[in-house]
Amino acid sequence: MSTLSQFNRSAPQSPARFFMSSTTYTTPAAGLYRIGSVGAGGSGGISGSGAGAGGGGGGFCESEVWLAAGTALTITIGAGQGNTNNSGALAGTAGGNTSVSGSGMTTMTANGGGGGGATVTPGATATGGAGGTASGGTTVNSSGGAGGNAILTGEGAAGGGGAAGSPLGTGGAGGVGSYYGAGGGGGIGGAGAAANANATGGGGSGGPASGITGGPNALGLMTTSTSYIPQDADGIVRGGNAGYGFGSLSNPFRSITGGGGVGGGGSIGQTGGSGGGGGGSLNILGRLGGVLGGGGGMYNNTGINSGDTFTSIGGGGGGSGSSGGTTASNLKSGMGLVTIERIG
Repeated sequence: MSTLSQFNRSAPQSPARFFMSSTTYTTPAAGLYRIGSVGAGGSGGISGSGAGAGGGGGGFCESEVWLAAGTALTITIGAGQGNTNNSGALAGTAGGNTSVSGSGMTTMTANGGGGGGATVTPGATATGGAGGTASGGTTVNSSGGAGGNAILTGEGAAGGGGAAGSPLGTGGAGGVGSYYGAGGGGGIGGAGAAANANATGGGGSGGPASGITGGPNALGLMTTSTSYIPQDADGIVRGGNAGYGFGSLSNPFRSITGGGGVGGGGSIGQTGGSGGGGGGSLNILGRLGGVLGGGGGMYNNTGINSGDTFTSIGGGGGGSGSSGGTTASNLKSGMGLVTIERIG
């Protein structure tokens, strides 16, 4: 039964609280709460003698629910995954599921993304991990983007990781890698670019990647190779950090800033801004996506060990491939996250 207080919108609001480890949270006051949940990304496949596909991004769900004071919410945070030091083919691992449950609300579950495949068979395709699904949200239930496939033509390739789901919808897919190529990571606004004999950029918060450049954000392409136009995905210019964080502590999943990372041809790829995927890279470490963005793929043919860096929250890890039997590795995919804010 509704009470008069539920319709009183003069109740004080509070900034979002961020939970990156499993815990129990008790509501300090009765009110309308917005709860967001994102699953962990799956890790990319690795192959020291072939091709590794990108991991899928975690799912995302959101609820707006009236909760009584003293309501205990059980929060479970999904763990990111990673593989290291393998000279053959080793598939990635699915990310952990993130959930929120408590009295007076439907349990919210944001599932982790699937792990990317790997292969050493000439002509074969390593399949990217599927995006995680989500359920229980009263306002949003979005799937993560799929990791990019990696096709073993030539001596190897790597696919980009998929972006997590968000209020903007299904996360962008990671870019496909083929013929010595490293695909860019997906962004929440669009896919990473496919790569053939090059390293391509990651998708941005406002659109897909384009060729070997960085992906556009909500205002356009990055102004230079090292800076982003600081406009959030909701169209508001807040002038905040255009790097790894959220653009606002109010409704944070709708305030994602940044473009995608630039691909690195023979050099290090660029990190994506918030909501943007990392750029793919040749011969040196791949790059991570910003919050919710997928990691860039990494391929090397120089005899050094290959690897890629991790994404921070929710994004799938980039695949890693190399030639000549050198070892391949990657670090963890993006972990899960829960945000809680009182909005009325």
